[in-house]
Amino acid sequence: EYATGNGNRAAANHFNVNESMVRKWRKQESELRQVRKTKLSFRGNKARWPELEDRVEQWVVEQRTTGRGVSTVTIRQKAKAIAAEMDIEHFQGGPSWCFRFMRRRHLSIRARTTRKSRTERWMMEGKHSFTKTMRQWRASYATICGWIVDAWAMIPSSCIVRTFTKAGINADAEPVGESDSDDEEEFGMLDIEIV
Repeated sequence: EYATGNGNRAAANHFNVNESMVRKWRKQESELRQVRKTKLSFRGNKARWPELEDRVEQWVVEQRTTGRGVSTVTIRQKAKAIAAEMDIEHFQGGPSWCFRFMRRRHLSIRARTTRKSRTERWMMEGKHSFTKTMRQWRASYATICGWIVDAWAMIPSSCIVRTFTKAGINADAEPVGESDSDDEEEFGMLDIEIV
């Protein structure tokens, strides 16, 4: 109304917008008056294949509910497959279509939500091998020692004997220069024989 009385340039200066926007609004005046005031009207293009986008959106939601990650590449591949099923010609399913589709359907690419499900399991099952921030608890020293003993028990004794023999360690030979008596005069001296 201000533009009809004062001109496009004066209206643009008065409302602090571009003059081209005032011209565009004046051309769309009848459509704008018929639209609800809360609607964000005439923003972005409408979907060219709404049925295709409905099926692709349904597929994305199904993938996310099962915990699978969805990338733009997989969305595009699935859209092309659905377009072929629906006999849609001239559908390319490029990256720009994918991003516009995601914006129209309010979808985003995000990481898989496994942490939330692990946290829920942790709280429900009572298995507390993880902290509340989903870091694994450090094993106790007794547990680590148990692992070492179990690992040594799994090694066959024949393997140990063969390895010690190969290294020149003989368990049957009498140690040279050592005795079990405590009445030695010099504790720090060993009798070493050079062969």
